[in-house]
Amino acid sequence: MKLTTFIIGIVVLFCAAMSLRAVEVPAGAVWSSNFDLDNYNVAPGKTLELSPAAALSYSAKWAEGEGRQMTILATAQDPYTVMTSGTEAEGSYVWDYESVDPTVLPRGDTYTLSYAITSGETILDTVDADSKIKLLPEPAMLFLIPLLFLLRGAKKVKFFLPALLIALVSFEAAADVVSGVTCRQRWPWNGKVDIDYTLNSSSAGAVFSVQFFGRIGNGEPFALSTVEGDGQYGLIIGSGSKRLTWDSTADLGHTVDSSAAKVAVYAQDVTGNATYLVFDLTSNTVGYSTTAPSVAEGAVSKLTQVWLRRVEPGTFVMGSSSSEPYHSEYAASEVEHTVTITKPFYMGVFEFTQKQFETIAGYNPVQMWSHIGTTKPVDTVSYNDLRGENAGATWPQYTDHRVDTNSFFGVFRARFGNQFIFDLPTDAQWEMACRDKGDGTYWGSGVWNDGSAIKGTNPDSNLDKLANYDGDSTPVPHEVGTKLPNCIGLYDMHGNVDEVCLDIWSQDISSYTVDPVGPFPRENLYRVVRSGDCSTDAKECRAAHRNFLFPNNRLSEDGFRAVLIP
Repeated sequence: MKLTTFIIGIVVLFCAAMSLRAVEVPAGAVWSSNFDLDNYNVAPGKTLELSPAAALSYSAKWAEGEGRQMTILATAQDPYTVMTSGTEAEGSYVWDYESVDPTVLPRGDTYTLSYAITSGETILDTVDADSKIKLLPEPAMLFLIPLLFLLRGAKKVKFFLPALLIALVSFEAAADVVSGVTCRQRWPWNGKVDIDYTLNSSSAGAVFSVQFFGRIGNGEPFALSTVEGDGQYGLIIGSGSKRLTWDSTADLGHTVDSSAAKVAVYAQDVTGNATYLVFDLTSNTVGYSTTAPSVAEGAVSKLTQVWLRRVEPGTFVMGSSSSEPYHSEYAASEVEHTVTITKPFYMGVFEFTQKQFETIAGYNPVQMWSHIGTTKPVDTVSYNDLRGENAGATWPQYTDHRVDTNSFFGVFRARFGNQFIFDLPTDAQWEMACRDKGDGTYWGSGVWNDGSAIKGTNPDSNLDKLANYDGDSTPVPHEVGTKLPNCIGLYDMHGNVDEVCLDIWSQDISSYTVDPVGPFPRENLYRVVRSGDCSTDAKECRAAHRNFLFPNNRLSEDGFRAVLIP
């Protein structure tokens, strides 16, 4: 049987280790064993050890022909044993030999791999890779071996053989955090590798610190740097299935033929240390902290960093009682009712400032000269500016937080690779965060958000220390964070600027009790506004007070506070 092979060496996955900066890999990551499967690019005689629970996976593409299929053969002695086969012209197939009778494929034996194009019982062409597999009787590591090749007719084969075969990585210390790691080169080959993995946590809205590494043979490990997708910023919010794409050619520069190479994923659940999330708008990096940001005048936390504070799920009483001052004026929109928020979220420590907004959006919308200031809250922004008039206007018909790509939040998300869902808070999220004591309980009716009594006067001396409002000072916005915070460290929840929220306005929302998203079908086009502002009386700065605006209104007293949804 005549066989013509042409080895293509253009598959670039790793450069020489000396050109990479060595890094220290956390002890929790366990590297895969070195292996090579295809000895067209490597010295013969390599042995790959598989466990009974393991699956050998390959993808193949060949010339179309009736009845043709790809078959992998395992041969210890004649006759050969069919390991697996696929009938599609292009696809990916898995062989799990655990289901094969041990008398057919005895465990512990070593087999030679062959690849064949078959039609029924007839072998049209074969390639003997002279590579070995050894079937282990006990579980070992799980490997995913991509084999990419193209058949050009029944008797002529051209092989696109990867210079690297990537191993699936297992873990010891991090096994309860990360699992199901698989890696596969893109086909057709474009230098990119998809790394799929699963993050596990019993914590709702868990925060994970993640790192990705590679190593060539026994060389020094290096960090994968040109990546995009889940984990590219080193931080992930929320457990479940994830995918990171690594651009190996951008990272590594030139071909190293058939080096034994490995990748590792390391993850830690850092939820307990992520009281605050920090988004740096200058370096476009993400971090976390247990300590609150600086509130000093002109602090970077008010300029080019966005700090958000974790708010845990809970149950609180929304609205005001008849005994609260001013209740009678707003009774219809402040009906007391119990609300439960079942998922955590992150709330902006400060109202969004003009410098932060301009850094993201590229302009400052503030028009009144007395309102202008880099650390003052941004104002004169509408709901439509923030979320968009199309996809962004569909809340709560769609509650997946979709926004227009050219809206402020669309641009903000894109700045961080669309890996984080920034948005406005719901009506209930805003009030719960305002009342939060930080110990799983909430301030009720009749008090400000530090527990001091609402006096029912304007000015109100108990409010003076918490809010910039009409009874306290000149009615212009102040630098954020100059008054005292509430019990979980959120500033200016009373006063300074009104804060636009997500929900459609409804006067009576007492029937919405679990993760409320506002009325639908919508009663009107108005959106909820909270907080009160620098020109309002004390009564409109209360936690229970609700107001509204038309979605395209740009008012000089209206700003916003961002949330992040896990």
